[in-house]
Amino acid sequence: MENTYLASRVGTYLANLVVNDIVQNGYTCLWECSLSNEASNKLARRLGFKQIHQYQCLGFSL
Repeated sequence: MENTYLASRVGTYLANLVVNDIVQNGYTCLWECSLSNEASNKLARRLGFKQIHQYQCLGFSL
């Protein structure tokens, strides 16, 4: 088994545990990531999240 595949499965499993715990304790679960973070977006969809909002963030140097 390829390491990237195994890492993907472990990440999904662990994230699913966290999401289930949050929901079982009566909280609403929110997933937030940038559009460019393809891995995070893919994981969120795999866990059943749906995009309901999109906003633009601006950053600047201090």
